[in-house]
Amino acid sequence: MIDVHFHLGSFPTLEKGKRFLLDSIANHPFECALISHLDATEFGEEGKRVIDQMSALKEGLGFCKEHEGRFYLLVWIRPNFETPSKEFCDLIKKNLKYIKGLKMHPYCSRMRIDDPKVEPYLSLAEELHLPILVHTAIDDYSSILHLEAVAKKHPDLVFIAAHMELYTDHDCTIEVMKRNPNIYCDTAWVEMKDAARAIEEVGKERVLFGSDTPLDGEMTLDEAIYQNYFHNAENLDEESYALLMGGNAKRIFRI
Repeated sequence: MIDVHFHLGSFPTLEKGKRFLLDSIANHPFECALISHLDATEFGEEGKRVIDQMSALKEGLGFCKEHEGRFYLLVWIRPNFETPSKEFCDLIKKNLKYIKGLKMHPYCSRMRIDDPKVEPYLSLAEELHLPILVHTAIDDYSSILHLEAVAKKHPDLVFIAAHMELYTDHDCTIEVMKRNPNIYCDTAWVEMKDAARAIEEVGKERVLFGSDTPLDGEMTLDEAIYQNYFHNAENLDEESYALLMGGNAKRIFRI
């Protein structure tokens, strides 16, 4: 099994955050997980640690190297405040063994993914064939429709719609995925019945397990919403279940 939506961060300190991740993967049936560094958020909570994207890249990369084969990095980008410097791009290019994609959080950047400031990062992802995990939700920045506009402009890029548009019934995400073969989704805070519906309507190759660990605390993966996935509560056939819980992630992120 592979979880595509873990976060490294100060929970409440960076060292404790690292321990949360190690305990989460040790106590659940995961081969590995993909992490992004939440401390690089552009508009975080007051008093929380905030670092630049290069520092986040280096910290995340160091953690993945230290625990090689257990964690891979999705590089958190900060398009509102930063551009991808040559040093930043070169470090990614030299470490594709550990770096498997980019992560954009439109709400935390207060910027839609179709903003021109995001284009240099999209170009980098195209050059390196890196998928992009994108937070989607109902707010001014994170609509699945904004992601669709970018996916149409970049048909060779793979986008994963995190949360299948949080706080919705996920119908719009499923329709957008039907129209755009380069948009996939993850299951963070998505009921398994809705993931199963996406598999049925869009295809078993397009849905990836993700949990947002440890955003809801140390016991995130023990909540009923995720236990349903571990126990295949929707009785998916063997192939569909295997693809959902890791096979699709292996293929898409080239793990």
